[in-house]
Amino acid sequence: MVTRRFDMVRFLMRVYQSTPFREYCKSQHLTFPQPKSASPSSLWQSWQKATRGLSPEQQQQIEHEFALVSEVANAQAVDRLNEALRKPPPITIPAGAPLALWCFLHEKEIFRFLLLRQGTSPTKRWHHAQTQSRLSFVGESQLLKRFQACLKKVYSHFHSGSFFTAVELLHMGESIGLLGQVSDRLRYLDSFDKRGKPIIQALIPVNWTLVVYSPKTGELQIQTPFRSQQRINELLTSLEMVFQAPVQRDQQVFQLDRLREPIPHWTSKEVTALRVRHLHLRFRALGVGRIVKLETGAEDHPNAIWDLLKTVIDDNKRYSFRIIFAEFQVKVLTHLGCRTLAIKLWPNRSNLPEPPLGDTIHNVLFQIGLCHAQ
Repeated sequence: MVTRRFDMVRFLMRVYQSTPFREYCKSQHLTFPQPKSASPSSLWQSWQKATRGLSPEQQQQIEHEFALVSEVANAQAVDRLNEALRKPPPITIPAGAPLALWCFLHEKEIFRFLLLRQGTSPTKRWHHAQTQSRLSFVGESQLLKRFQACLKKVYSHFHSGSFFTAVELLHMGESIGLLGQVSDRLRYLDSFDKRGKPIIQALIPVNWTLVVYSPKTGELQIQTPFRSQQRINELLTSLEMVFQAPVQRDQQVFQLDRLREPIPHWTSKEVTALRVRHLHLRFRALGVGRIVKLETGAEDHPNAIWDLLKTVIDDNKRYSFRIIFAEFQVKVLTHLGCRTLAIKLWPNRSNLPEPPLGDTIHNVLFQIGLCHAQ
């Protein structure tokens, strides 16, 4: 889960005066003496005094938890945190690391989900599929066993021998998340031991697979390291065993060809502006598939993309064009103020954010005719 270099002293400088840090120290039965100054060396000395009576394993556990908090303390993750919280956090808690630590203490499920989103790269897209709605699961343990068997079957193509798997059930509002961890191939890393001696350390990385099921609509959203369409289809086939219901990949989640015409008006208090920045068109010429990429700048007028599109289509009427990608610039009002997001859509996947912000944008896309209702 920890993907960035963690600096303990820098983290302490960001949180040591905050209420969540005092709460954390109290929960760990630590007495953190007030440092003589705000210098890094003074803070480090105070922290060493506070943890002097702990065993090496306890100190390592605390440092690991702080490293996890640091993972979701960046600006993007804090925005996601504020969107996911059921109610705003206390106004006395500063944004950044103190807010992330407060979430770690008081909103375990939301923190876990945000941490997962940091661990699975944001550049990975959601693949969409459909199964039956309102499925009932008799026991969570049986569901997890079937999901673990599904992962073992799919990942066996990548491993000649044995490998490790771990599964977990996540409750994300009304949705259910199945998180799977599968060991990758053994790797060796040059490092140092605690005495400063160079050593070669064996490391087994983890591959993540996340399946989110919406009981209300039967929609499945899937994040996986697979890029091959064959492997993704194999995963979907194996998910039928997990949910004990047919699973069909939705090949046309987003009707992008509707963007041949300007966007109609929509009704939403939160989404104040929606502009198409990029369009990719696919066509065949001389028996070869080709792609035309259209792009507009921030200074162009809102309908600039359709002027470009009309020019391309009118000049090449003998070809049949199909829109295969669109990128929008969306302005959304949240309780933190106005945010500008880059929303990318393909026919069968997207980078829409998590609920409730993702639901808000999805509803607007439905109103303008780009997708079905949730």
